[in-house]
Amino acid sequence: MFTTPDGTVATDSGAPSDSGGDAGLDADVGDACAYAKCALRMGAGELHVCAVLTDGTTYCWGQNNLGQVGTGGFDGGFDASTVLSPVRVSGLNDARNASATKFYGTNGFTCVDRKAGAIDCFGDDSAYGLGRPDAGGDTNPHPDPQPVGLATPAHAVVVSHYQACAIDEDGGVVCWGIGYRGDGAGKAVGSTPSYAAIEHATQASLGENHGCAHIDGGTIVCWGENTNGQLGTDAGGNALTPVPVDGVTTARSVTSGGDVSCATLANGHVQCWGNNAYGTLGRHDAGAVDMTATDVELPAGVSAVGVATTSSHACALSSVGTVYCWGTNGSGEVGVGSVDGGVIDTPRVTAPTLVNGLTNVVHVAVAEAVSCAVTANGGAYCWGNNSAGQLGQGTSDSNAHPAPVRVQLP
Repeated sequence: MFTTPDGTVATDSGAPSDSGGDAGLDADVGDACAYAKCALRMGAGELHVCAVLTDGTTYCWGQNNLGQVGTGGFDGGFDASTVLSPVRVSGLNDARNASATKFYGTNGFTCVDRKAGAIDCFGDDSAYGLGRPDAGGDTNPHPDPQPVGLATPAHAVVVSHYQACAIDEDGGVVCWGIGYRGDGAGKAVGSTPSYAAIEHATQASLGENHGCAHIDGGTIVCWGENTNGQLGTDAGGNALTPVPVDGVTTARSVTSGGDVSCATLANGHVQCWGNNAYGTLGRHDAGAVDMTATDVELPAGVSAVGVATTSSHACALSSVGTVYCWGTNGSGEVGVGSVDGGVIDTPRVTAPTLVNGLTNVVHVAVAEAVSCAVTANGGAYCWGNNSAGQLGQGTSDSNAHPAPVRVQLP
């Protein structure tokens, strides 16, 4: 990644800084902040979104049925109402990055990196995703951020359906929840973190039933299920320990979603592999499975610094701060098309296409049916699905929203 845990970028150093579903440039937003509240990073969930601000605070909005927005608790009960405008998450004053559950059919939870190397999570803990020591597996709401039971400091947390992973200070990949952890065992269940068989990792990413890591030096390794080629190798079936992605040796970041993974390369190319049912591989077609990494067909002259993907759409951040997206566009999440009666005229876009109205972008985050971006002056923008108020406008509706709108941070 180049900015956070779901897919990112770098400006001066050239080092990766993504997290798995986001992409971004390591720019200092604080120096150019143009608003009362300025965003640094965003974590997009299927039905909720969070923003980490330049002052270290965290604001979230959207569906809050299990406390994934970080609010709703009160004496004697819990208010599960949808939160249509950003609210501050109590107790988080030193956040660096946020990652939110980004897939359909799962209850949401959120995890946040803190500057001292702690990771706090909140929301649904039915799959042990909050990493609470000796706890989890219940269906109660958990709106108050609680620290994950990590043995050593970690950062660059990424969240999937039922699992979370982070990078420790020695380049190890540590995971908790329900899922394959790359440790040689089968699908794990529980809140106790354990390590993948990986060294020198700089970033991790998580799909539905697989994970990947960027290794210092430029290779990508993946583990878990390989039913749709999501491990990037045609050598065989599922892998309980990490296996190298065939042919990728100069990667700067990796991102995963559903049965898809993508990497940004040092030459500015983007390569993807896995399930192309929704056109997520960016090859001007849909329907095929790619077992090995294949170039996304970016427009001529476009050089990518980061990429973020879900199972059904992806967005790449260019070196000049523009955003190109492709895949399913039923809610306008690709950022193109016209809307008539709430319905968009381009439900799928298989070629990477410029998102109009966005310039000087430094970070991109995507989830199923919604996309978000941070600009160099601290603006937070979202487009796509607004059924639970994910666009942060104080309203909700079932219309498609292909035009980015600025989130009204309080």
